[in-house]
Amino acid sequence: MSMKLLSGKFGCVTMRTDRKRPPDSRDEENFFKRRKLVGPEEMDDRLKSLIARAFDDTTTSSLETNLESLSQVLQIDYFDFKEGLLRVLPQCVYFLPDRIAVFSTLVGLINKSVPNFGQSMVEKVLQKLHLKLQTSNYSHALRLVIFLSDLVNCHVITPSSFIHFIEGIIETAFEESIPQVRSDWFIYAVLRCLPYVGRELYENESRTLEKIITQIGKYIAQRNKHHVKMLQAWRESPHEQEEYLDCLWAQIGKLQADSWKETHLKRYYVAFDGTLAGAMQHDMSDFSVPAHSPENVYPLPSVIFRLFDYADCPDEGPLLPGAHSIERFLVEEDLHWIIEQNIWNKKQCAMELFAYRKRHNVPISYATLEVIFSQLFRLPEPPTRPLFYGSLIIELCKLEKTMPQVVAQAAELLYQRIDTMQFSLIDQFVDWFSFHLSNFDYRWSWSDWSDCLNCGTLHRRQFFMREVAEKCMRLSYHQRMLTFVPASFHSILPEKPEILYYLGDGGQANASLAARLNEAFQERTPPDKMTEMLKRIATSGSRRSVVLSTFVAVLLNASHKTISFSFSALTKYFATLKEMIGNSDALQLTVLRTVYRVWIRSHQMVLVIVNKMINMTLLEPKVVVEWILSDEMNPEFAKMWTWELLNAAFDYVGYQLCHVHQNAHRLKVEADTGEDSSECSCSCSNSDSEESSLEERMKGGDNGKEKVEQELVTIENEIKWLRETLKNLLLSIVRKFIVKLTQHVAMRDSKKTSIDANSYVYIVDRFSGFLMKNWKYIFEFKVALEEELCKSHPVDAQVIGTYEKFLALKS
Repeated sequence: MSMKLLSGKFGCVTMRTDRKRPPDSRDEENFFKRRKLVGPEEMDDRLKSLIARAFDDTTTSSLETNLESLSQVLQIDYFDFKEGLLRVLPQCVYFLPDRIAVFSTLVGLINKSVPNFGQSMVEKVLQKLHLKLQTSNYSHALRLVIFLSDLVNCHVITPSSFIHFIEGIIETAFEESIPQVRSDWFIYAVLRCLPYVGRELYENESRTLEKIITQIGKYIAQRNKHHVKMLQAWRESPHEQEEYLDCLWAQIGKLQADSWKETHLKRYYVAFDGTLAGAMQHDMSDFSVPAHSPENVYPLPSVIFRLFDYADCPDEGPLLPGAHSIERFLVEEDLHWIIEQNIWNKKQCAMELFAYRKRHNVPISYATLEVIFSQLFRLPEPPTRPLFYGSLIIELCKLEKTMPQVVAQAAELLYQRIDTMQFSLIDQFVDWFSFHLSNFDYRWSWSDWSDCLNCGTLHRRQFFMREVAEKCMRLSYHQRMLTFVPASFHSILPEKPEILYYLGDGGQANASLAARLNEAFQERTPPDKMTEMLKRIATSGSRRSVVLSTFVAVLLNASHKTISFSFSALTKYFATLKEMIGNSDALQLTVLRTVYRVWIRSHQMVLVIVNKMINMTLLEPKVVVEWILSDEMNPEFAKMWTWELLNAAFDYVGYQLCHVHQNAHRLKVEADTGEDSSECSCSCSNSDSEESSLEERMKGGDNGKEKVEQELVTIENEIKWLRETLKNLLLSIVRKFIVKLTQHVAMRDSKKTSIDANSYVYIVDRFSGFLMKNWKYIFEFKVALEEELCKSHPVDAQVIGTYEKFLALKS
């Protein structure tokens, strides 16, 4: 592993890589001969460089040999490296979790010669663990717990003190008046380290270990699991999607039945058993878990995604481990870590996945693809942008010739299980599958899925195929679609995306107005004169909404050739549109209806134009939401584009709130300390201009500080306004869902009309999907939302049931 690669793994850790010449084998020796004074940062850089060389795959030496050499070098100048080791090794554990066994072995080797180091490292790790738990960084905290467990194997920590440590964690899980998610995490942390240290504890502390296992079993049995159905991608499939703690508990049970012997983990310390046997072991000091606080953000529960089993793999080659074998869990964790470490580099990620050290023990294509889909279909949200996973699969297909066949097999299995899949995940399936096809010339055995043609409009199979066809058209063009799908599928294909020159119902008067406006566009009339002309026409008898509708229709028609032309026209006549629309909800609805009618054959254009108008503040998100969920849009209710637009409108307010929060934080930090806080700023802030502007204001002494304080007051008021806007928007959407479901139930009970059962399921599923997608805001405004549910009488039982399952996520 190169120094540059190690630097990338450390994420935000600052590391120097700009060497004047490539390091050679003499650097190490020369460094220790020079004995010059160096600062902590330079010492840390040298230490990281030495660690990186131990991982170097290009050398002929084994990793064990490199570790032994590295430990000897560090022991020689221990006092120079001690503080650096205490700083760097915990960082290594955070950012290189797949190398934890390497770092624990290194600590064990140094501890053999310098016992004080082992004690110092254990104390440092416990300090870091306490800090990570206080700051809700549970991923780093979990890695530290695993690291501590492996230090037991390396004869650094005594088994008795470690088991006392996990007994304390178990006690924390059984505290009263704490949320279940807190207890779940501590139970998970104990189970997670048992594959590493279970055998050692079994041999030295078997009775206490048995007691701990019994306690965990009682906890697992009494847990509330109402949330599980909200998290499952589908139900009633051959591969049950188990709750994550239940699944790990079953895997640990099998490991216990096998006398705590597993075959997956690479235990580097075994090569040094003779050396480490005589090392001094240290007792862990008592560890106090930070008390629960409402500010703590605990990891949400999850389910274990299963797509393949051994029967799906080729006869030749390795098979997937069983669903309840600990090896299956450890392989999946390794692959999850690889993806997490390379989340910003799809090519590097693909190469590391196929270079996985255990690739010869498992069918790597199947294991990798299952892990990728488990992240893509994770609820309430994937770990990163869904597009990353589609791009990663493309890169994997380039590297491995059998991968396209496995991807096709996965797509077929997903389609087979689509009948009970959640609609929000069908959306993800649609986006991924259409993107994947666009990279493979849309080649697919379409006739194998022709059963969807006999299903209803809201049946999941036809919904999926119809939306795939629309997304493929966005990525291609209509005529090409007619050539790559069978003629039998043409009935569900979207119309050719052409603009309709809609001028309303005004007859000849509208036609004359349109001709006049079209002439003004051709003459490139400036925005101010265009505004004057429209205002004169609007006050001379014609209604303002008619004039506005005609103007928008003519503008869109004149710029319909490309999206960029449409955006340029909207930007040019922004002032005109703003003047004509004002703050009127009715006129905003007029604009929305016009855009929809003009581009009714191209949902993509409706999406991008309305989104553009929201960003330009021509349209308010609340009006867009009201329009989407209104009765007049019922024909479009079952189409994916309406939910894309609804989510985009809601997200716009959320992004605005995030942006203002970041500005407020930056101002507070810089006003208090006078230091640059750009590292804390999010990507949505214009840090350079804003920081220089703040610096200029602060130079004014007391007056400058007063200006900053006034600006903070303004921002705080803006935050209050945005939070209220977001809350009202959320309540409006929930209210609309309740009304739609209530109407549906009333019509069904009256039996006056034929009601499609699929439409009821669709509405409930969309309500569930909205809650999951916006789970952070739902919990933030939980009190107001529950008041709204109490006010709405009667509320359908499905709404209440769905909401209660949702709340169980953080119970």
